[in-house]
Amino acid sequence: MRVYTKTDEIYDDLREKSRYYDFLMDEMKRWKIEFRRLLDIIYPGFDRLYDDLYGDFTQSLLLEYSHPEIIRKRRLDTIAKFLEKHTCHHEAYCLRQAKVLKEYAENCASGCSSKSYLVSQFDVVIHNLNAQIKHLNYVLEEIIDIVKTLPNYEYIRSIPGIGDNLSSRILAELGDISRFNNASQVVAYCGIDPQIYQSGQTSGLHLKISKKGNKKLRCLLYLAVTCMIKTSRNTVIVDFYKKKKADGLAPRSALVASMNKLIRIIYSLCKSGSLFK
Repeated sequence: MRVYTKTDEIYDDLREKSRYYDFLMDEMKRWKIEFRRLLDIIYPGFDRLYDDLYGDFTQSLLLEYSHPEIIRKRRLDTIAKFLEKHTCHHEAYCLRQAKVLKEYAENCASGCSSKSYLVSQFDVVIHNLNAQIKHLNYVLEEIIDIVKTLPNYEYIRSIPGIGDNLSSRILAELGDISRFNNASQVVAYCGIDPQIYQSGQTSGLHLKISKKGNKKLRCLLYLAVTCMIKTSRNTVIVDFYKKKKADGLAPRSALVASMNKLIRIIYSLCKSGSLFK
């Protein structure tokens, strides 16, 4: 009979933190949707001025000037000083940015007045979104701090294309890998093992994956592989994906095969106690 240990408790807590992180991610997505909805009404076309709408600078700017009308009423040097205070840029750069903002505000046709309820609602949404992002980062840092004390973290982290975030959450969902006897058991735990359809006419035809295992872990593997493919990095997983497509597999099937390959590599590294080479 297997005895429940302190290590098991660590993995249990880690998994719960990872699930809580997923919950916070879903909440943040909803806040971002509401933020973009209000931004498009109050500040139409604002996203063409700044690429990062969720950075400290942009969020501070929108809190200070919650409506284009406020920018129109402010002096150029006042806006420039605010920008200089909230960025690492010099006075000349901030003055140029202030001119850009003033020009935008003068030509902006906002969908509501500065006294509209939408403006006060926008302020609340920005505060809540910022708080959500900070809390999300805090929970992720907690997860990373825990997994760094575990033996398999460095092995998973050594795989090209997998950073602190993904390696920590994969380990959180995977748990103690020593409980698996072989790689096939890990694949089945992920739910990416193929179903076998058998009948009088057909035997052993591989169809869809079983999806009977850990859905969260399966999603993380999917995220890891798709990120590797999108960044076009020359990793062993990307090469494997390209090879499978060249062999005639459909993109989705090649992707699942690559997820299977990735979890087998993770299992092999953790079992052998080796870094990826």
